[in-house]
Amino acid sequence: VSTEHSAGSIREIGDIIARLTTIAVTISEAVGQQKQATEDIARNVMEASSGTREVAGNVSDIATANGAVADNAEAVLTTARGLSGQAEAMRQELQTFMKALRTG
Repeated sequence: VSTEHSAGSIREIGDIIARLTTIAVTISEAVGQQKQATEDIARNVMEASSGTREVAGNVSDIATANGAVADNAEAVLTTARGLSGQAEAMRQELQTFMKALRTG
């Protein structure tokens, strides 16, 4: 009986070790999956960060271009005002000249 009992106990210990091995393998696989998920998250964060930097650079470029457009628009407006003033001066001179021709 004691040999049977010892053999049964050894089988139970073997079964427990087998279950512990299965649990350890399952935990190891879960840790591997968690590691992979963490690496994927880190890669995605880096890609998002890179995209954010690119967008920020584009926004800065657009702001710079808008400033240049505003400066050019101001220059065009100033030129147009100057031309308008010159056209008015020429009109007045032409009227004076025409009066002088008529009065002779």
